[in-house]
Amino acid sequence: MQGLQGLKPVQKAFILESQNILHGRHELGGYWAGRVTTDISIQDDMVRDVVVQSDGKIVVIGVTNSGGLISAFALARYQAKDGSLDQSFGASGIVTTQFSGKIDAGYAIDLQADGKILAGGFSGYGY
Repeated sequence: MQGLQGLKPVQKAFILESQNILHGRHELGGYWAGRVTTDISIQDDMVRDVVVQSDGKIVVIGVTNSGGLISAFALARYQAKDGSLDQSFGASGIVTTQFSGKIDAGYAIDLQADGKILAGGFSGYGY
């Protein structure tokens, strides 16, 4: 079976890798294997967590930094068949949300029983 190899906390992009392994709860079945890099902003982007939906789509959460002390929650959803961004999700596969206008970051993601996405993190207004 294929599974997600891991999350790479790197500067500048979300990186998602898949190989022929099973990794915890991130099972992909017989789908895509490879590497995808997604630039969200001109500054740093970092993946923090990942979940696989019942239809095989892969949702990742993290943080995108638009410069200085201004950051936002960032989510991206990928097609399991080829690793491309799911164009039906947010704006071309990406959703960013800023709560405080300062330091906001997504750190955890899960799915409710009805399939809705739950995103958790922090909002650091005033830092």
